[in-house]
Amino acid sequence: MSREVAALPRLYQDRSFDDYTPATDAQRKALAAMQGLADGTLRNVALLGKPGVGKSHLAAAAATAWTRRTLIRSEWVNVPQLLVDLRAEFGTEDHEARALVRTLRASKGLVILDDIGREKASDWTSEMVYTLVNARYEALLPTCATTNLTPDELVANGYWPAISRLAEDGALVKVEGSDHRIRRAA
Repeated sequence: MSREVAALPRLYQDRSFDDYTPATDAQRKALAAMQGLADGTLRNVALLGKPGVGKSHLAAAAATAWTRRTLIRSEWVNVPQLLVDLRAEFGTEDHEARALVRTLRASKGLVILDDIGREKASDWTSEMVYTLVNARYEALLPTCATTNLTPDELVANGYWPAISRLAEDGALVKVEGSDHRIRRAA
């Protein structure tokens, strides 16, 4: 089975747990939580942390491992792009993004919601994220979210109820460390 069955962006298709080197205790906790998600020990995980600490890398590794274990396709969604696409469909005949949301709500595969909070926050954006997470939460379906926002920012922007649901049957992990993208570029 190829890694592409996890429906990952090209950038993340080769990411694995083996090539993630945690440099802090928080990164070790994040790695353990994502391995738990991949092996089914945890149903949900929310990773919070600054850019470049490895949240998306770990999410991609978990999606690949989960898909290989279950043989059910995982789905990757960049939340800001999904919300832009949904807005663009208002008043049009195009319904691709709406169809994707319906698919994500019911998908038996692990769904990765990457970069929650990078979009301009509004009642509408937090409602869209909440309804997607809540549908999966109520159906007991595995979900992972990544965000650069702090807990206080998640509360202020209306995303906390969605993150709280993920933490209930899983883990909420604050990933700390230096930006590996900057280190690699230096």
